Amino acid sequence: MKWRRYRNGIAFICGALLSVGTLACSGTDSDDNPEPTETTGVQMTIDIQEDTNIDGIRFSFFECGEHDPWLVEDQTLDEMKLPEGMPQFGNDPFDEDSEHLYANHVQAVDPGCYDVTVEPIDGDGDPVAECQESAVTDVDVQEDETVELLLVSQCDPPEDSDSSGHSDKPDKEGVIDATGAVNHPPVIQNVKVDPSTTLTCPAEVEMCATVTEPDADPVVFDWDQLEGPQPVGGPTETFFEQDGTHVEKCIAYEFADETADYLFEITVWDYFMEGEDDPIVAEIWYEQEGFGDIESRDQITVPISVECPEDVLDEIEEKDKDDKKEKKDDKKDEKDKKVYDDKDKKEKKDDKKAEEDKENKKADKKDEEKKAEEDKEDKKADEKDEEKKDEDKEDKKADEKDEDKEDKKADEKDEDKKADDEYRG
Repeated sequence: MKWRRYRNGIAFICGALLSVGTLACSGTDSDDNPEPTETTGVQMTIDIQEDTNIDGIRFSFFECGEHDPWLVEDQTLDEMKLPEGMPQFGNDPFDEDSEHLYANHVQAVDPGCYDVTVEPIDGDGDPVAECQESAVTDVDVQEDETVELLLVSQCDPPEDSDSSGHSDKPDKEGVIDATGAVNHPPVIQNVKVDPSTTLTCPAEVEMCATVTEPDADPVVFDWDQLEGPQPVGGPTETFFEQDGTHVEKCIAYEFADETADYLFEITVWDYFMEGEDDPIVAEIWYEQEGFGDIESRDQITVPISVECPEDVLDEIEEKDKDDKKEKKDDKKDEKDKKVYDDKDKKEKKDDKKAEEDKENKKADKKDEEKKAEEDKEDKKADEKDEEKKDEDKEDKKADEKDEDKEDKKADEKDEDKKADDEYRG
């Protein structure tokens, strides 16, 4: 859906042209809403805040450029809250956990150009002075189309809510589906200064601001120093919590040892959303969307006075001297300790090396004994091998002697045979 923005007044027009009967931003199940037929209408929804004198919303319709409305409709507040009642506004522009109350109206109109205004009213039907009128101009309505509008009305903080309808004007052929929302700025309810706004050297202070955010929007703080010398420490955040409409934040400062007056200004703004993880300060959102310079913040100044009498300064000076001496002594002790630690470390290292040398010597001796035993065994083996060689040599001689005997016998036998043969022949 492509959103359209009309840049008049403080209205944010978030609607797009839809098909007949697709009233995505209606926020109501009333039987008075137009059925999906060839006729169309105007639906407008506006958000307001609980616990205020706002009881309803007045919806006014004008022909473009006309000063007198052709239709005025008053509606009481819807039971649902934004963006819960209309998820399409979740994180665009309202934080999904915020709680903006709203009213709703759908109106059938002839195709043409219209101006639409939304104005919060009280129980007597009178306009609520604390709220600005929200308006959009030059709304072009075509035949068989629905135009969605979101109007945001900025109201002052609350001092201390469901129905919808449409005009009986007949024979209309276009629909404006408008949602109007009321936004309230955050309110600083209390600032607690601990221990006091009047301090004596040495001085530290914690400032805790308690804020009410009527619409449960996220908030952002700024602690600005307007007067006085630069603190030696801070600002340091010590606490932050937001639980619905209740917000608290604490900041700490540390001051120099000198008599001086300080003035701090605490400012708190509310956030809108341009996406799930993309917050934007409401004032910037208004300006960015072309709605003008609209303020949605609260501020308060906090004076702090620091006194440093002579006797206190003398005590501080004496304490500084003692602290310096103590630091010097501590430094010397650290140096002595380092020397002792280094010496102890060296002794341990030497002892370890001596133990290692002793173990190495034992290992070397053991290796030598093992090698001597191995050499002895090798020598025995060599002697045994020599004995076996001598035996083999004797065996070889005996074999040769036996062979000579056999050869001699064979020769003698051959000679005898030869002599016998000669005798016979």
